[in-house]
Amino acid sequence: VEAAGSRREDDKDDKDDDDDKRAAIIARHLGTLATTLREMRSVLERMDEGCDPYVYHRRVRAPMAGFDGVVYEGVPLKDGDDRWRTGTYYGETGAQSSVIPAIDAALGLKCDSLVAGEKSRNDDKDDDKDAAASLVPYLRTMRDEYMPPKHAALIAHFEEGGGALRARCAAS
Repeated sequence: VEAAGSRREDDKDDKDDDDDKRAAIIARHLGTLATTLREMRSVLERMDEGCDPYVYHRRVRAPMAGFDGVVYEGVPLKDGDDRWRTGTYYGETGAQSSVIPAIDAALGLKCDSLVAGEKSRNDDKDDDKDAAASLVPYLRTMRDEYMPPKHAALIAHFEEGGGALRARCAAS
């Protein structure tokens, strides 16, 4: 009986050691992620350097703005229909990237919740909330219609975890 009790304590100690190792690995990777996000932000903050606003808005932005009423000549709306299929498409945008939404989902951050003010740090900035709220449907469209399906599925998988990584970090 004494030996069995000792084995259980050893097993518990091994489990605790494994948990500590996993926590250390997670902490190290989160540190790398934080450093990378800071570096990314510093690069993004420089986007306007050397970019004349007039040139951007008149020459660069226009072709990236998307297309409304694209007609696919020769592609019927449906079989037997004489009308052509048409479509409206957003232009290229960073919102089509999977990187930030995947990080947010893995950390249990929900754009809808933040916009609604559940965890907002901008309570005194209603304009910021309104602007962010108007982005939620747009971001959903980017994900649902433009993001590669496997990327969207990975993000959905992270969201289903309900912030397990965040809870794990908070418990450490």
